[in-house]
Amino acid sequence: MEDKIYEDKVYKVWIEAEMNGKNIGHHIVDLQFDQGVPYAVLEWQKEHEDVVPAARVWLNRNRLLRLPPKSGKADYLYEIPVVWPE
Repeated sequence: MEDKIYEDKVYKVWIEAEMNGKNIGHHIVDLQFDQGVPYAVLEWQKEHEDVVPAARVWLNRNRLLRLPPKSGKADYLYEIPVVWPE
């Protein structure tokens, strides 16, 4: 992943989700970078006048692939399953 990232932008990432060791499907979720660290944002909440992540999962930057422009609804693909919180 070598493209320039913007901390104030919300991207989309295609993930395979797991819960309790079982595949629960593929999802496109929001992707946010915090000090260069990627997070899949699973839920947002309103906090005062802002909307902030309520549930997010850290992603290994080395397993995050930038998709070609106009390749679909997602900007990135995550290569390994994401454990969905219960």
